[in-house]
Amino acid sequence: CTSLWIVDGEVIRCVQTWSIPDRRFEAFVAATLGRAFQPGQGLPGRVWQGHEPLWIGSLITDANFPRGAIARDAGLASGFAFPITNRSGTVGVIECFSAGHQEADADVLALAELLGTQIGQFLERLTVERRIEQNERRYAAIVNGALDAIIAVDAQGRVTEFNRAAEQLFGHSREAVLGMEMAELIIPPSMRAAHREGLRRQRESGESRILGQRLELRACHRDGSEFPVELTITKFDGPADGAFVGFLRDITDRQRHAEERD
Repeated sequence: CTSLWIVDGEVIRCVQTWSIPDRRFEAFVAATLGRAFQPGQGLPGRVWQGHEPLWIGSLITDANFPRGAIARDAGLASGFAFPITNRSGTVGVIECFSAGHQEADADVLALAELLGTQIGQFLERLTVERRIEQNERRYAAIVNGALDAIIAVDAQGRVTEFNRAAEQLFGHSREAVLGMEMAELIIPPSMRAAHREGLRRQRESGESRILGQRLELRACHRDGSEFPVELTITKFDGPADGAFVGFLRDITDRQRHAEERD
């Protein structure tokens, strides 16, 4: 029988068990799966507290093995456990049991400790990957659910993000524009030189006269037509040096209403 225990706040809890198909082990598995121990309690609790492997030669006579009677009925005589460790410390324990009485084997314990480190690093990477996936899903939900067009570019002005609102506003698909120069996509020809000069100046000096400002200017649709937009640009630090995010909205109706009012 083998079981996996994971640290769960103030206790360590069994989350998985494995054993050969044998009805003798059913009661022991039932008494193990889902059970929780305090630090220092039982085999998992002692390994968790001590941060090192532990071998029990006789499960029945061990004073700190609460499942001793059930182990006896299952025919389990000895066992050992080793910690799962990573940079956070001991995050779990794996315990293994056998039917025969076996004395402690230093080589097995050393190998188990190394295995615990490898498993701990794997679990850590898995946790990081899951967090990244969750953040990416959250990011996509926010960006694609925004009412404003959101366009991100790198320091060279190449498009790195183009949300659904931007697709609707400018007529381009996200897949088609990623990696392309934004100036060729949405900036009217008469303003492209000034846009490129502003990017060059920002790269060289780190200064910009438009960051954080609410601007009203002309933008260009895929069909070549121009229309007024309100634009706010934010700079953020990330993997791409000098990345920018622009938030745009069509203000055609606003300007028309203002003209009618005037």
